[in-house]
Amino acid sequence: MTTKREKIKQTAKFNPFQSVAEIAEECDTSRAYVREALSNFGLSLRELRKEEYKRLKKEYQMLEEDYKQLAEYLNTTQAS
Repeated sequence: MTTKREKIKQTAKFNPFQSVAEIAEECDTSRAYVREALSNFGLSLRELRKEEYKRLKKEYQMLEEDYKQLAEYLNTTQAS
């Protein structure tokens, strides 16, 4: 059974770009309780957002490289 605090933690980690108010609404609790729970877990939405941004940026860069390689491959096969 997931506690309310655990649900807050999971929700914040899954989508750190949500506001405290959105997390509170999703978890059926108050904004103050969300802030308290995150603090007790040692979590900061700002830090979670930074981490997620870095992860997404890296993922985007990898996809961009894959698309470049695909475009190069298609250009060489069409030229043949």
